[in-house]
Amino acid sequence: MEPRIETSETYDTEPNVVPLPLPGSTRPRTVHYEVLVDTGVFSYWYGVPFRLHEFLSTYQQEHVPVEVEEWLRCYIKDPLSELVNASNDFFKAVEVYPEVESARGYKTLQPSIAPLLVPMKKFEEQLGVKISPVGLRSVLSNPVLKDRFLDDLFDYKSYVEKGGSTPHRRLARSRFEGSLSVLGECEKCLPEQHQVEISESLGTFIGATVSPAETTADDERSLILLLTTISEGCINAGNYSDAASVLADALMFCHDPDSQATTHANISFASLLNADFKGAEYNGREAALLQPQVKPTSTACARGYVGWAAAAAYQDDFEKAEAIVKDGLTLYVGNEHLEKLANKLQALREEQPSVYKQVPRSLRESRSHLPSQQSRGLLSGSGKGFSNEFDWVEFKNKIYPSKMDPRNNEMGSVFRRVGDLGSFISTSRSMERL
Repeated sequence: MEPRIETSETYDTEPNVVPLPLPGSTRPRTVHYEVLVDTGVFSYWYGVPFRLHEFLSTYQQEHVPVEVEEWLRCYIKDPLSELVNASNDFFKAVEVYPEVESARGYKTLQPSIAPLLVPMKKFEEQLGVKISPVGLRSVLSNPVLKDRFLDDLFDYKSYVEKGGSTPHRRLARSRFEGSLSVLGECEKCLPEQHQVEISESLGTFIGATVSPAETTADDERSLILLLTTISEGCINAGNYSDAASVLADALMFCHDPDSQATTHANISFASLLNADFKGAEYNGREAALLQPQVKPTSTACARGYVGWAAAAAYQDDFEKAEAIVKDGLTLYVGNEHLEKLANKLQALREEQPSVYKQVPRSLRESRSHLPSQQSRGLLSGSGKGFSNEFDWVEFKNKIYPSKMDPRNNEMGSVFRRVGDLGSFISTSRSMERL
């Protein structure tokens, strides 16, 4: 009888079995291995040395892990090359956009803008602007605007490829100047032998290469024209709010009085069409106040006076509008648009009842002059749901049918039948003093 082997916790009689695939096949094979602790070598499997300590001490310290390399490749990119690639992709996508075919006897349909959305998004991300898809579609459906847009985009692409992106350079310069104060404090701590003087020629060369121009650069000017064309497409499509926001984005690329005045005047008129009279008044005033700095041949400041006065007139402040027009005509004698506006204001003042020298403040801005005002009133104004008899409203934690809404007595409301002791039928939308 063979002696029985006594097992213990430290001695395992079962061999260590590891299923490993054979090279070139998927069928697993069984490998018995024993690790020799002294040598660090697999005894039965190819005699491959196991040098974990060498790996940790050399390779892992000298090489970046694959995950980190992939992360760097994905997120850390050259802004200029990314901008050039995005501009090229956007230009190619716009260039191959199909022409609008006018079908005789049928409504002309604009082609889908879906193929342009991805390159447009890349272009937006590189520049930090927002391009309206509605405005871009309207631009590409108009042959004149499309040619102008392609010319401006090609010029911008050429300027960036040749001399780099000026907005990126301005941002880098501002960041650098922000860190100069910290660097100045560190320089005081350095000993004199570590402080190196830079020659004047080298400093001039670095300044000419790195520092952006004081005025609007060529690539910025092309970008302003590009965004102005898109805002024109937004206005043609009736999307006035997008037109104003696109022009507001263009304003951050303006660095000289002429382009600033022109862009402010354009924003003023887009805000007027959008019935944003406060914004129109502000931007028109900004354009008008730049008059001492712009070229004498520029008409942007005169347009700013027109937008400023028109915004005041739409707010029923005719005295202020007349004063603005008068100031504008002293600077721009014989300007056609200012004279037309002055005549219109004079006619409105003559139509005004003799009782009121001006519109009472309680009645100002009570009329809806523009379609954008009326559509906004339909969306968020009073009487929003009066025609829907199946709608429900909530009032003081209770739900009522819309015709029994205690908050108003518009058309369809049961409360319109309630008179005021034989006088006028009560209403919440009085246009004049009752």
